[in-house]
Amino acid sequence: MKIRILLLAITSLFLIHCGSASEDQTFAVPETPSSPPPATGGTSTPTQPVASPSPSSSVSTLRISSFIWKPKSEKNGNLVVLVNPTRVKVLVTGSISESLTDFGPSNGKGTTARSSFSGCSFGDNVTVEFFDSAGKRILTAGGRSSLSIPRGCDRFEF
Repeated sequence: MKIRILLLAITSLFLIHCGSASEDQTFAVPETPSSPPPATGGTSTPTQPVASPSPSSSVSTLRISSFIWKPKSEKNGNLVVLVNPTRVKVLVTGSISESLTDFGPSNGKGTTARSSFSGCSFGDNVTVEFFDSAGKRILTAGGRSSLSIPRGCDRFEF
């Protein structure tokens, strides 16, 4: 509980320092303390909570301008997320949470992040967050700090 209060205070300071959040931005406040996702992905089991870095983490200069959520890859039938920058850590939170494993560039994208589960396993209204190799949050080209996938079973891209 003390951690949650501390994170809320940090979020408030961050918003005051950086200006108020727009409607397009969301800031996750984790229930349990955690560090940023590991550099190589390091998946978690569905029973383990996966938290994003605190809102006080700085923001990367990288931007997500090309994104694909592919709920069933041809390789193994599991979720694959493709984004334009390289070496991006992808954190997916829905019915289950997982830090996806980066398999490097493919399909014209810099990062191919693979899950151990299908996109359907994450359910609906799934949140996807992005971090660079230093743990800094990567925003979308529209300035959003996360993306919301309406249905985990459906392909989603921009």
